[in-house]
Amino acid sequence: MTFPSCINCGEELGGRTHVELDERAPSDGDLSICAYCGHLRAFDGHGGLRDLTDAEIVSAAGHPGVLKAQAVAERFRRERKP
Repeated sequence: MTFPSCINCGEELGGRTHVELDERAPSDGDLSICAYCGHLRAFDGHGGLRDLTDAEIVSAAGHPGVLKAQAVAERFRRERKP
């Protein structure tokens, strides 16, 4: 299986975890947050990623779950630096 790379930082997105920790496949519009840089994209319903719509950007802005995931990505990024 081939995974896409983050369009922001270039890191390979080698897996996914649903925030509810269930095993369902992502649906169109589910958010994807790069674990390396925190960049947001959305699943396209076909296993790929797409840019967020304007409405999705507004919905994600300030969302507690998104902010928490981005903070985790920031800590991960700082710990990875040599």
